Amino acid sequence: MTTTILKKTRPNPLRAWRHQQRKLLSMRRLAAQLGVSSVSVFDWETGNTTPRPENFAKIAALMGQDPGALRRSWDRWLEGMLI
Repeated sequence: MTTTILKKTRPNPLRAWRHQQRKLLSMRRLAAQLGVSSVSVFDWETGNTTPRPENFAKIAALMGQDPGALRRSWDRWLEGMLI
């Protein structure tokens, strides 16, 4: 059994964007806009899970980003978390 250890690093791209919003978009409100649970958003922001492609597209649209660019940014963030 292999254990993956995560280290603290810069914020997840979704979390960073959410906190940059003037209204400080709540996790619950973002989840409602995406049609997912707030647990899903939490898991994405902490690196426990990665959004499905259709959710990446929704997130990218909300963020005003290209889905491919968001995915690359996300993957770099995940790589930075692994020890």
